Amino acid sequence: MNIVPIPVSTFVISLDFELFWGVRDVSTTKKYRKNLEGVHQVIPEILMLFTKYNIQATWATVGFLFLNNFNEIAANIPRTTTKYAHPDLSPYPYIKRLIANNEHSFLKLHFAPDLIKQISTTPNQEIASHTFSHFYCLEKGQTCQSFEEDLVKNLEIAQLSGIQLKSIVFPRNQVNKDYESILRKHGITSYRGLPKPWIYQSGTTKNNNSYVKRGLRYLDTFFKICTIDSTIIYADDSLLNIPASRFLQPFNNRPFGLERLKLNRIKSEMTQASEKKSIYHLWWHPHNFGKFIPENLTQLEEILIHYAKLNKEGKMASLNMQNIAHEFTGR
Repeated sequence: MNIVPIPVSTFVISLDFELFWGVRDVSTTKKYRKNLEGVHQVIPEILMLFTKYNIQATWATVGFLFLNNFNEIAANIPRTTTKYAHPDLSPYPYIKRLIANNEHSFLKLHFAPDLIKQISTTPNQEIASHTFSHFYCLEKGQTCQSFEEDLVKNLEIAQLSGIQLKSIVFPRNQVNKDYESILRKHGITSYRGLPKPWIYQSGTTKNNNSYVKRGLRYLDTFFKICTIDSTIIYADDSLLNIPASRFLQPFNNRPFGLERLKLNRIKSEMTQASEKKSIYHLWWHPHNFGKFIPENLTQLEEILIHYAKLNKEGKMASLNMQNIAHEFTGR
């Protein structure tokens, strides 16, 4: 793999847009409803901030969100679906139950075609793939064939909305390098990779969420546990790996000045990236901002103001994942 040199530091933002499909196996609509409903309020607010500060961003979107209801999913199920070792990871039995029960009371927790349209028509915003079904790429039972069919269906559904998917973010950051040739085959030019420290390396949901890894990742939000120096690399010919740098932990009214430590750490890392001419790749989920919306937006704007300062000094530019790939591969 070859490191890609860049002339100026690049600020990358990617958001994992998934609604309930991203937390279905770890929560319930009742427990997480406020966060999910808040997505419909907060995305337009985020888009206004991105426009104000000239931010390009990548919105990695679960393919189900393009649709309008559960029956439309049932009509578009790929021929081959993964039989996970843990059956609860598959969304299809869940969808079948909802259809059988004629459940239509919480469509906004599962579908968002209007939000996708708003994102795609906002300048410099990229709609990318987060797979069609929030596909788990490292869990036992997944196969290259089932992944490819899931991806193809995602591409088809997006195309119906006039959107060509060029980038991908693997759900739960389960980066599977066995899929790189499949991505390239279907015109995907970049994916979000992983930071180098071992606490950020991907695995199954169980392994990635071990108490040790989760604890150290959380501490690293506020204190320097790891040094993250992200560089863009060629993964497979013209396919780029654009590694993540930092997950933006949502506001949670933390004591002991932890919210300030979190923001200072991000801004310090951005400054260091600007000096080293490396990328700084910030990511989060829109549903993370679904509670404490004003506080989360205020913190995001503080980060964007710091970017604007670096940009004005000629030290950092904003690019989404698709435009980075185009810049370095011409695709």
